[in-house]
Amino acid sequence: MGLFQNFVVGSQVRSKRVRLKSAVSRAADPQLGAESLESRAMMAAFVRSLGAGMPDLAAASDSGWSATDNRTNVTTPTFSGTVRGAAVSVNLFDGQTQIGTAPVVNGVWAFVVDPAGALPQGRHAISAQAIDADGNFGPRSRALPLEVITAAPVAPTVGIDPRSDSGAKGDGFTNLATPLIGGVAPVGSYVVVKVDGGADIPLLVGRRGAWSFRPLLADGSHTVTALAENVAGLRSTLSTFSLTVDSLKPTAALAFIEADNEVEVRFSRPVSGVDAGDFRITGVFAGRPFDLPLNGQQVTARTGGFSVVQTDADGRVYRIRMNQPEIQGGTYSIRIVAAKSGIFDKVAGNPLLGTIPPASATF
Repeated sequence: MGLFQNFVVGSQVRSKRVRLKSAVSRAADPQLGAESLESRAMMAAFVRSLGAGMPDLAAASDSGWSATDNRTNVTTPTFSGTVRGAAVSVNLFDGQTQIGTAPVVNGVWAFVVDPAGALPQGRHAISAQAIDADGNFGPRSRALPLEVITAAPVAPTVGIDPRSDSGAKGDGFTNLATPLIGGVAPVGSYVVVKVDGGADIPLLVGRRGAWSFRPLLADGSHTVTALAENVAGLRSTLSTFSLTVDSLKPTAALAFIEADNEVEVRFSRPVSGVDAGDFRITGVFAGRPFDLPLNGQQVTARTGGFSVVQTDADGRVYRIRMNQPEIQGGTYSIRIVAAKSGIFDKVAGNPLLGTIPPASATF
């Protein structure tokens, strides 16, 4: 215990002697002490003045939709920046990993990532550290957030919206001049569309991955191409969709075929939905005029009723026949009620056109 006390006391004595000697020296030469303090203060201020600003990604390396969003598909981008103080070079870091050194010229530096150290896909934090000629290091700068994207998006789907697909569904025909065309693409991407090889039409993909637009199309065949482009400017493969706009409405002509005692209905193009309910019959019965649906109960009671039968393969020709031809008929006028008929062309679903002249028939 006594030895330990003596050691501590001895140390304290020696320490006091050193401090006393230093104080005596400064007392003997006050200027020397002041200069020493001033030198240390100047050195500290010099080191504090050494520094670098946050690096900036060169616009030429910032690919994609924006030249300022720091998202790029370039894996060896160029960075630049400025320094404070007498810096002669800067060290560049990605997070805590040094990725290179760049010389400073007139307070400015530029650095290109070496292909051997190309930045992988993902998020990065690029910072700079200034260095002076004596090897003093300034503090790290604020980090530049950077995202490198190297994966291209998947190709979008493209087609006509079911609500615009008139006629047979999925056949690529529509009677609309402004059909709704769209599909699905990666969320956060753009879809670049072309119609018949025209100008690019960029469309933002919605939060659920859907995109759509309504082009103005003339009657005829058209080709729509679409590709997805992500924020880094990488594009998918091309998707193609073909459609035909057909707004031509079918017409019809009615004629009485006396030899067969039938009314023939010829349409200008194949149609569907033809039945007795699409026609009306007018005439005089028991001295009283009438205008009734061809399939009405009164007509059936008086004539035995009528049937409408398709007589060709594609749906252009139909015949109106009496169900009971032995019943004594008369002279009647039969017409199609185009505005209220359920008759549509089979190709694009266009309704029957306008007023069609009736046919006079004697059954």
